[in-house]
Amino acid sequence: MGQSSFYLSASLNGWRVRSAGIATSESDGHGPAAAIDSGDGLDARSVQRFLEEVLAKQKNKRCRIVIGVPASWCLCATIPADGLPKGNAAQRDQAMAFRLESVLPITAEDCAISFVSGGSGTKRLGIAIEASRLVELVQALEDDGHEVEAIVPRGLLTAQAYLDSAAPDNLPEPVGLVWQEGSGESKASDTQLLLVDPDQPPRWRVLNGQGESVSQQLNLESETGRHTRRWLVSEAIHEAVTQAIQRQQPDAVLDVMPLSDQAEQQAARYLLEHHQKPWIDLRCGPLAPRHQWRRLQTPAMSCIVAAAVVLMTAIALLWLRADQFNLLAQQHDQTAHDAFAEAMPGQPVPTSPQRRLNTRLKQLRGEQGLAAGDEALVDQVPTLVLLHEVLAGLPEGQRFAITDLRLEDGELRLTGHARSHGEADQLANALRTRSSFIVEPPSTDSLSRNARQSNPSGGFGATFGGGGVRFLIQAKYRKPAGQDKPTDGPSSLAKREGEGRP
Repeated sequence: MGQSSFYLSASLNGWRVRSAGIATSESDGHGPAAAIDSGDGLDARSVQRFLEEVLAKQKNKRCRIVIGVPASWCLCATIPADGLPKGNAAQRDQAMAFRLESVLPITAEDCAISFVSGGSGTKRLGIAIEASRLVELVQALEDDGHEVEAIVPRGLLTAQAYLDSAAPDNLPEPVGLVWQEGSGESKASDTQLLLVDPDQPPRWRVLNGQGESVSQQLNLESETGRHTRRWLVSEAIHEAVTQAIQRQQPDAVLDVMPLSDQAEQQAARYLLEHHQKPWIDLRCGPLAPRHQWRRLQTPAMSCIVAAAVVLMTAIALLWLRADQFNLLAQQHDQTAHDAFAEAMPGQPVPTSPQRRLNTRLKQLRGEQGLAAGDEALVDQVPTLVLLHEVLAGLPEGQRFAITDLRLEDGELRLTGHARSHGEADQLANALRTRSSFIVEPPSTDSLSRNARQSNPSGGFGATFGGGGVRFLIQAKYRKPAGQDKPTDGPSSLAKREGEGRP
C-alpha cells in the first residue's frame, strides 16, 4: 500500500483532518479520499491520536501532510524587491523579511514569512504568520515521523489549484478572485480578494465586508491604472460582489468560482500528487523542517536497503560458487587417489598425489640445489653419461689415484691422491678442458708421514715414492653449447670413441 496523505485545515473552531490521497475504510479496506474526515474542533493532541488510529487501520506508520491556515492568521503586504544585498536566496529573503517587518506589526524572528513574485515588476507579496500558532503541532507531527509538505493559506491553496488547472502555462489576462473560505465557519469580514496579473506579483487582500469593500478596493486599483476584466466569485457571496464589480466595471466578465470544502480538499490532493510548489509556503523560518534532508531520508533508506540486498545476494552467490569449487576439488582429489592406486598397486597413497607428482617432477628436472642464474644447467642427465664424461676428461700419461667418485643431480665430487699439488691442478684443468663440467679449483693438502707409514705394503706411498698430496675436485655438469639435450646414450659414446677418447 502506498503512503497516505492528509489535509489538516485550521479554522475558528479548531483543526480538521481529511484525506488528501490514499484512504482506507473499515468496510472494504480501500475507500475514497472523502471517507476520512475527523470533523471540526480538534486540538493538536487530538490530531495526533486521530492520525495514529487511521494509519493503524491502513497498516501505515507515516503519511504526507499539507496544512491549511485561515486568512485571519496571516498578515500580508506588497514591498519593493529592488536594492537587495548580494548573496544567496536565503540572505535575500532575510533582507526582505526585515523590510516586511517595517510595514507590518510583526517580529521577523518570531514569524514564518514567505514571498511570491510575478511578472517583471520590482515588488513582491509577503505573507507572515506567527510561528507560535503552529510550531507545537508541526514538531509533534515530525516527531511521529510524518512529512509536513507545505503550510499554505487555505484560500490561496484553492485559488492556485483552480488557476493551474484552468491555465496551466500562463494567464492570458489579469484575473480577479473573490471568495469566503470555509462553509459557514468564517465571518463576513473574511472576504478575500486576489488579483493575479501576468506582469505583476499577486495582490491578496482580506476585506472588511463584501460588496462595499470590494468596490473600495477596485477604486484603489483603478487609480493605479490597473484594470481587471475577468472575475471569479465564490457562490456564497456571488450576488453582492457581482453588483459591486459591475458598478465599477460594466464590461467585466464574471464567473462562479467553485470554492467549497471539497474543492479545498481536492486542491491539497492536487498539490501532493503533482508535486506542485505552492505560491506561498510558510514551511520556513521557525516552522522549517528540523532535519534539512528529511525529504531524502526515505529514498536514501530505500537505496541503502537495496544495496544491502544486492550485497547479500552477491555474497550468497559467491558462497554457493565456492561450495561448487570445493566439491569439484574433492572429486579431482578422489580421481587422483584412484589413478595413483591403479598405477602403483601396493604403494601407500599419499595425501595429495598431485603435490607428490609435482615434487618428483621438480627433482627430475634438476630444480633442487641449483643456484640462481644456472638456468642453462641441464634438467635431467643420466648417471652413466656423467660417469663417461668424467672418465673421458681424465688426463692421459699422468699417475694419480681416485679414492671416491660421487655423482648426484649433475654434480661431481672427486677425491683422490696425486704426486704433487701441480699434478692435482693438471687433473682439474684436464676435466675442465676435455669435459662438459664446470670445475672449481681443487682443494689439496700434503700427505703426512703417518699416512705413508700406514700403508707399508706399497699403496699410495710406495706408488708416489713416499710422498704425494690428497685432492678434492668439485664440478657441475653443463649442457654443451648448441645441443638441445645433453650428451647421452650410445650415440654420444660412439662419437667420443670416434674421436679417440677413452
